[in-house]
Amino acid sequence: MPGSFPQIVQSRAYWAQGKYDEAEPLLQRALNISEQSLGPDHPLTATTLEGLGSLYLSQGKYDQAEPLLQRALSISEQTISPDHLLITTSALVGLGGLYLNQGKYEQAEPLLQRAQNILKGQGPDHSNTGIILQQQLVIRLQQINRLKGVARPEIFEEDE
Repeated sequence: MPGSFPQIVQSRAYWAQGKYDEAEPLLQRALNISEQSLGPDHPLTATTLEGLGSLYLSQGKYDQAEPLLQRALSISEQTISPDHLLITTSALVGLGGLYLNQGKYEQAEPLLQRAQNILKGQGPDHSNTGIILQQQLVIRLQQINRLKGVARPEIFEEDE
């Protein structure tokens, strides 16, 4: 991904500053470069897809994020490994997080569980472990509240 690397670096800087409108075209350009130079099914293209999908996810653009994250996961599973630590786990966490944000807990849970299983060998200090555990906690609390008949549960209630 040498040709798209500068766009990715700059987009991450904008993203970290909350400048999503400036990050998006850079990631789109990086994706175009990656697809043209490496091919649409290359693992580095999957990484760029996951990055752009995650940017859309952070902006609440779920309809735009979902196909990118699904494609990133598919490419990762087919070209690298269904259990690859970095790329597949990132795609699983991204897609699981998308479904979690949409309230699609039944779709989110198996993805996040799979990511957690991949990370088990890495120990509790791995960067994605905390994210996955937090997302799974939300799913479990939602399930409990659904069983109790709470229509829209508050996950973190304020003390009265």
